[in-house]
Order: sequence, then structure tokens, then C-alpha cells
Amino acid sequence: MQEHGYSQGLCETAIHFLGQSKEAIDDTIIYIEDCNPSEQELIEYIAKLCSNK
Repeated sequence: MQEHGYSQGLCETAIHFLGQSKEAIDDTIIYIEDCNPSEQELIEYIAKLCSNK
């Protein structure tokens, strides 16, 4: 994620929240590669994934 320009803090937070679900991590990687979201958009995407659990 850092190679895509995201801060270390966001990367660590994403891993913390998504680390229990390989599917959620895979979905997030696909979202990053397909949409190139801003940090704010990525945070909102991760929040949406977490709320759907």
C-alpha cells in the first residue's frame, strides 16, 4: 500500500482492521489497483467493509 502513496499509519490501520479476513484484504487490494482512491476514499471503503461484517 505504501508503494501506492498511502501513509504508514493508514497501512497499519488497514492491516489491523482487515487482518482477520483474507477476502477483505483481497477486495481492498483490487479496489486500490482499480480505483486509485485517495486516503480518505480508502478509509471510507475500509469502514464500509468493516460495517458489513
